[in-house]
Amino acid sequence: MTLMICAKCGSILKCKKNGVTVRYGYYQGYFRGDLFYCPNCGYEIITGLSNEIFDPEFNPDYDFSER
Repeated sequence: MTLMICAKCGSILKCKKNGVTVRYGYYQGYFRGDLFYCPNCGYEIITGLSNEIFDPEFNPDYDFSER
């Protein structure tokens, strides 16, 4: 596992949830990734996105799509 450090405060990030789903941009499918957070300042990041899983009807955990 890669060690990740918070860019805001320098603390080591901890995993909050594995396997979150994300829709992004103009993609009609979604991606799976892992949600990490900073225990000191609360900063969150989603990392390790997989290949697109095509399913336009899927309701992801995070939707950053441009419609």
